[in-house]
Amino acid sequence: MRTKGPLLTLLAVVVLALILLAVNITTKTDGATAPTAGSPTSGAASPAPAQAAPPADAGTPIPAQARYTGKTSGRGAGEASVAVAVKDGKASAYLCDGKKLESWLSGRVQGSSVDLTGKNGARLTGTYQDGRLTGNVTVDGQSWSFSAIPSRSPAGVYRARKGTADAGWIVYPDGSQTGVQNIGGQAGPAPALDPASGSAVLGGATVPVQTIEGGDEAVGG
Repeated sequence: MRTKGPLLTLLAVVVLALILLAVNITTKTDGATAPTAGSPTSGAASPAPAQAAPPADAGTPIPAQARYTGKTSGRGAGEASVAVAVKDGKASAYLCDGKKLESWLSGRVQGSSVDLTGKNGARLTGTYQDGRLTGNVTVDGQSWSFSAIPSRSPAGVYRARKGTADAGWIVYPDGSQTGVQNIGGQAGPAPALDPASGSAVLGGATVPVQTIEGGDEAVGG
């Protein structure tokens, strides 16, 4: 009977230990806070910061010196030719239908855009993008959209003037050309031009021909 005392004591110690362990586990479980719908968890990745939208493409800046030749959107009798010359922030342009209609315009370059004006309310606006100059031009109450491509010399725009004789030409990269002459108030197709000669025959007289660049004063008359 003497062995019962120690066994009972040992059993009491084991039971007490089990009770303390159970209380400790219950306390830890009750103290843990379940994650709420809005709270981050250790395994969840943080959302990436919002990215600002890229700026809209405003076009490519127009080169400091360039020439552009092209045509309007019309067809047949409604079509016209257009050329724009740019140099050091200034631009000059010529529009003609190869028969009677013509207009000289000038203005400034702003980044990728040109805004030119001429006599009797003529206006040309254009934007350089995707390797070409496109926009709208209005002359004598008629409006067209146009598209012009970069063109190397001798392509470009030319003018000859002397007395009452005046003529303008647009020469394309393939060598074709169009123009209008005005002699004493009578307008008509311009004679053929040889860009290399530096002169043309107007009204029976040989007159010098000028290659028009951006900002040339010759455009103003």
